[in-house]
Amino acid sequence: DFAPFFAEVRSLLRSADLAAGNLETTLGGPRKGYRGYPSFNSPDSLAEALRDAGFDLLFTANNHCLDSGASGLVRTLHTLASADLCSTGTFVAEASRDIPCIVERGGIAVGFLAYTYGTNGIPVPSDRPWLVNLLDETLVSADVAALRKETDLLVVAFHFGNEYARHPS
Repeated sequence: DFAPFFAEVRSLLRSADLAAGNLETTLGGPRKGYRGYPSFNSPDSLAEALRDAGFDLLFTANNHCLDSGASGLVRTLHTLASADLCSTGTFVAEASRDIPCIVERGGIAVGFLAYTYGTNGIPVPSDRPWLVNLLDETLVSADVAALRKETDLLVVAFHFGNEYARHPS
């Protein structure tokens, strides 16, 4: 039960017009074994707790997105969708990468994109390069140009930097 973890911020998240966060774990299922650092896999109940806390959207492109392998990444996305949470940055199919993540609030269309510097040395499957949005200037530029045409506001999340650093890298 992850609900108590959000008790202190639930009212803030729920009062927001739109709340987005970074899901830096996988929901790869119990067969993969629940575990923490350095290779994360969390119970499905986390998705429900995030939704109930007030999150609308989760960025999934980060260094831990493949911690449960490609099948765990896909399962994570299905679990988030089942909990009515939008996500972007990782994708179940090549065609789904081309479906823009747009949320409308108060007549304003907000587009979301997410990218990561890497996956902690776990290679993105060569037959599925679209599975994870890796930081690539050409890709980011093309995605921004395409989504900008469809939205009033565009949010681009980059997952990068040196852990535990006191200053930006």
